[in-house]
Amino acid sequence: MTATVPTTTSVLPPPEASAVVLTVDWTGGCWMGGPNCSRYVLYGDGSFDLFRLDGREPLEPEASGTIDQTLATTIYEVASTADFAALRDRLLGGYCAGCVDRIDTTLVFGKGESGASFSSVAFELDSTEPLFAAAFAALGEMSNRQSLTFIF
Repeated sequence: MTATVPTTTSVLPPPEASAVVLTVDWTGGCWMGGPNCSRYVLYGDGSFDLFRLDGREPLEPEASGTIDQTLATTIYEVASTADFAALRDRLLGGYCAGCVDRIDTTLVFGKGESGASFSSVAFELDSTEPLFAAAFAALGEMSNRQSLTFIF
């Protein structure tokens, strides 16, 4: 199935530039993505940071970039109006792909207590759901090497 990014006609104010709208963690069999698993953090202005989850604290960005701000705004708007309890009730159960050297995905919409987290271990992250379609579209853009500036 192809993910269709939802269009919104929200009257919500746009997210603040520095607001975290989406965090994506890839964990499990991450050698194919580099030496360690990845975390992408997308902000309201379309900028993002890429971190390696290699156990070092504090996390420091390895790369940064910018994607179309419309994707960040769409995620913000869809997440702001989402009924997360109903979404969880609709989703099928997930599975542990990392248990067989594949990658598990965790999507966190927002930040802190107002955020909502969905793990592929617990739920099937169905790309026909508007919230996940928008997140996967943004993730596709963020993981495109042409959109990255590496920080050394």
